[in-house]
Amino acid sequence: FSLAELDTFVRHKMGVICIIGNDAGWTQILRDQATVLSRSTACTLAHTDYHTVAEGFGAKGFRVTARHEIPAVLQEAVVVARGGRPCVVNCLIARNDFREGSISV
Repeated sequence: FSLAELDTFVRHKMGVICIIGNDAGWTQILRDQATVLSRSTACTLAHTDYHTVAEGFGAKGFRVTARHEIPAVLQEAVVVARGGRPCVVNCLIARNDFREGSISV
């Protein structure tokens, strides 16, 4: 789905919890570009405030910057979602080699 689907989730009171691993980039695509083209094109992003965008749609947004915050944030997100309000958990993460070698489409 896309971020704009939050509008639908809010209007229909769907308590969906969306978790975003925000590494400020299209990293899986970036890895292939760097290997094949020896450069990156439009794959380095900012740590976008997706949690703030979620609030703009009427959902509840959370920002996680440290691993120890995750349990409490998820507990609160579950409570909010049970009430019919969708949530976005924007987890700021570092780039890593997760899924390295997989095919980007």
